[in-house]
Amino acid sequence: MKTKFTTRITTQLVVACFITLFATNSHAQGIYFNIGGGYGLPAAPNLISTTEYSITDNGNSMTYNYKLLKGGGSFGKGIQTDAKVGYMFTENFGAELGIGYLAGSKSTSKTQGTSTNQTATYEQTMSGSMIRITPALRFSAGHGNVRPYARTGLVIGMGAKVKSMEKSNESNNGMSILGEVESEFSGGLSIGFACGVGVNCRMSNKLGIYAELGVIAQSWAPKKSVITKSVYDGVDELPYMSTSDKETEYITSYTETDTNTDTSSPTKSLKMNLPFSSAGINVGVHISL
Repeated sequence: MKTKFTTRITTQLVVACFITLFATNSHAQGIYFNIGGGYGLPAAPNLISTTEYSITDNGNSMTYNYKLLKGGGSFGKGIQTDAKVGYMFTENFGAELGIGYLAGSKSTSKTQGTSTNQTATYEQTMSGSMIRITPALRFSAGHGNVRPYARTGLVIGMGAKVKSMEKSNESNNGMSILGEVESEFSGGLSIGFACGVGVNCRMSNKLGIYAELGVIAQSWAPKKSVITKSVYDGVDELPYMSTSDKETEYITSYTETDTNTDTSSPTKSLKMNLPFSSAGINVGVHISL
């Protein structure tokens, strides 16, 4: 009898503990969705220089004057949209997975030059885009309707592209020759770091709005570039260009000789890292299930 009574009491205590634990966790746990967007300003940029130079013909000597007009740019600058799904394991700790798209703003660099009978202006405009996957951990504080939070994790860039447009205007004795070249860089993954701090304002048990200051530290190394347009003095040069003229493959090492005359393969060049870092504000809707 004592054994049956003890077993029954033990069973009831275990069931009560599970009920209490479940009730506590069900209050703290939950799936949520964030849908929002914002604008990122360039952070940790590479130098995108704009120079102005003049050439003075002094008989047998030439004088070159250079001036830095502006510098600093990142392809991470631009409109950012994302959607996240997350799960709070406790009231203050959770994990989330997001997917977003960066529609980068344009950055322009310009070079101008003058000499006795010649003037030349070269302008390059570039912009980037990227799909971003963002797995992160989320830390929340507070118990009221206004709850601050922080998140930290990775950013994985996919489908990245950088488009470049170069325009030239060369004038010799009053006659102008216009040129235009468009290129596209693509290929390769990018892994960086993302973090943010923000505040979530609950409007009801299920719906809220949030505002967040986020930072992304990221660079991207394209695998190839292709010239998609080349016009000089009104003539389309693209049909007359070889594969080596139009395409470039970016690799970690290669060997080049003077006798290498293969024009049917892309030109080889060393890999380069392009900046995609940004810092900006995102706002959106928070939905709890």
